[in-house]
Amino acid sequence: MTIGQEYSKYSRIEFACFSFHVQSFLYGLQQIQNCLASTAVKDPEFSHITSILRSLHWLKINEPGFIAN
Repeated sequence: MTIGQEYSKYSRIEFACFSFHVQSFLYGLQQIQNCLASTAVKDPEFSHITSILRSLHWLKINEPGFIAN
């Protein structure tokens, strides 16, 4: 195994770990946004959050365009 192959193997593992942490962070942000949206419109506890987010003109965290350049 060459040095380049060894580096490549570890960089893929590190990227996978980083990607997992980013996804976990975004999941937490989505939960906070859902809670705030439900509170803002004073909706019942078991309402569908998608319709609430649309009525507020909020994008979900994982939708394209949420984080614009």
